[in-house]
Amino acid sequence: MSRFSGKTAISINADIRFLLRFLCAHFIVWATVPALLKPTLHPDSIEAINWGIIGGWVADKHPPLSGFVSNLFFQIFGGSDVSIYILSQLFMLSTFVYVWRLANLIFRNGRKSLAAVMLLEGVFYYSVTAADQFNCNIISVTLWAAATYYLYKATHDGRVWDWAMFGLMVALATLDKYSVTFFLAGAAFYIFAAKEGREQIKRPGAYIAAAIMLVLLMPHIYWLIKSDFFMLQYARQYLTPQESWLTRFIEPFRFIAAQLLAAIGAVVIYFWCVRKDVREQRVNNDKVFILSLGLIPMLVIAVKGFIFNSHLATMWGIPTLYMTGIMLVFFFPVQISDESFASLRRGVYIFMVFIALVCSIRYVTTTSQRIRFDKLQFISEIEQKWVQNATGAPLAYVYGDTWATSIMSVYCPEHPHTILYVDKFYRREFTPEKLTANGIIIFTDRESLMGQRQAELGVSVPVNEYNFENKAWFGGRSKNYKMFYSIIPPDKKLR
Repeated sequence: MSRFSGKTAISINADIRFLLRFLCAHFIVWATVPALLKPTLHPDSIEAINWGIIGGWVADKHPPLSGFVSNLFFQIFGGSDVSIYILSQLFMLSTFVYVWRLANLIFRNGRKSLAAVMLLEGVFYYSVTAADQFNCNIISVTLWAAATYYLYKATHDGRVWDWAMFGLMVALATLDKYSVTFFLAGAAFYIFAAKEGREQIKRPGAYIAAAIMLVLLMPHIYWLIKSDFFMLQYARQYLTPQESWLTRFIEPFRFIAAQLLAAIGAVVIYFWCVRKDVREQRVNNDKVFILSLGLIPMLVIAVKGFIFNSHLATMWGIPTLYMTGIMLVFFFPVQISDESFASLRRGVYIFMVFIALVCSIRYVTTTSQRIRFDKLQFISEIEQKWVQNATGAPLAYVYGDTWATSIMSVYCPEHPHTILYVDKFYRREFTPEKLTANGIIIFTDRESLMGQRQAELGVSVPVNEYNFENKAWFGGRSKNYKMFYSIIPPDKKLR
């Protein structure tokens, strides 16, 4: 007899064993494929590590959490790229666990809860994207899922502990990326729209959560003020209106279409595997909660693009799809028979292996600049040029192109400090006298930008080319690229 037979739900111990096998399979596949076949970390991952090296409570794009976590893990593993692939998957496994715990509360049916988690394998963000890169969006997925779990418990049970954990998760999500405001829009809508949410407004739990958030965010707020809010310069570019009025309509549509496409694997697996099952009547007790947290954050992002007539980055949708499996199981309820559950399990693993195979082929055949880049050769040549021009002085500072400077900072033995901006905030530490005494290297991906970068420092020096060729894993295909850099040796007066 199948262990899934019978009318009762699977025992909790059997559920855990099944979940652990799924988590192990996901981890092994999606940590191993990039670790073995992808020679260069994604630019976002290298940049995150570099933020951690720079340190502090503010960076040039996002709050400090992703930089702190990635650099810590990178150092623990001795500077190995594999550490970042492992770190990314640990966050994804944590996401799956929180979704499973939330699904257990909603469905109270072990089989449906497991199905809701396994279907996330069909969301490309949580397989392909999470394997390819680690960035603040990957952290957000876990923190949004955790906050959603504690919000559900807090509004249904009213326990102060759950409210405190909700406040903690939202605070951490804020320290990771300000897009948590999209999540909070959904949470706020639920609290005011649902009876169980409105009842909690009269109790101390929600206010304790807010107090915890405020206390944990105080150091970051202090540094934002001290740095003249320079970090928000990055956010402002996504509020800049586009030239074409059509963007106001095209961007929201394109963004939502991209999210639906990213989740198409989960949709196909679910409906194909349960197509013969008996339909069930939907219980609407948690309808408002699921819609609020599952759809509103995505819709708010789309509305933002419409209001500001601004570009919407597809990757902003990464944290919004963690409810995909729960929404499919909830809004399209079936009994999920033994046969269908076994079919769904096979479908998920077949999909996992197939997509992993496609990614493997891509990694070994691509000539992409950012995938097959030989960072050690690059660092070796730049260091040799520096030694020739700097008469033995250590390389202390780099400036310009984010990707090149991050590579130098992360992998160069001297770990030169990346100057993110030449503005009044950074001038408090990186004075013209200090830069003049130590020298600096400027990097750009276009020669036309070098004049602007040199002008910011008040110098005019020769521009060097770094030419490199990226080859496919087995040879054959190749592609040539260029990078530009200028060496400003010590004692060259800077402003």
